[in-house]
Amino acid sequence: MTVGRQRSFDKELALETAMHVFWQNGYTNTSLVDLTQVMGINKPSLYAAFGNKEQLFISALEQYAQQYVLPTFDLLLTPNLPLEQRLRAYLKSVARLFCQPGLPTGCLIVSSTCEFAGVGMPQTAHQFISNFNEIAKQKLIDFFSMEQTEGNLKSKSPPLALALYLMSINGGIAVLIRDGIPLAELDTMIEHVVQTMY
Repeated sequence: MTVGRQRSFDKELALETAMHVFWQNGYTNTSLVDLTQVMGINKPSLYAAFGNKEQLFISALEQYAQQYVLPTFDLLLTPNLPLEQRLRAYLKSVARLFCQPGLPTGCLIVSSTCEFAGVGMPQTAHQFISNFNEIAKQKLIDFFSMEQTEGNLKSKSPPLALALYLMSINGGIAVLIRDGIPLAELDTMIEHVVQTMY
């Protein structure tokens, strides 16, 4: 029997677990001990599979974006639905993601962006998050430009302003849900936002 041999583990499950820890605690408040205990592996195995904590965090951010954030954008492009319905479905989907049972509340991207003000966020992670936010902004700019061109959008505001407005609404929803605001109250706010933008 080999002394100290670490049993095999499911890398995808381990990454999912690490993502939840970062989502709940943030980057700076998550230690390697927290990660290895929840992931069920030792430090050498973590380093071998994911690199250091910083690299694991970036992998967790990528996983979060692909699994949770990007699919919500598809709701804005649902064929054969009026813009009003698409905006409502998108915002309600975002709100329900942020308080989904079995998941940490709020948004990993939003909470990580808020960590920029501290000194613990690595520059590479900061850059990844900034790049992702820029991609999200551009997706929304393109979306609103298209809707205005097609005559679906009543608002004559610049697409950039509409994109930043919607991003701020998403961030606000994430913060309010972490603060315990009921979903029913947020749905009322979402309806107001839809009517304002549409």
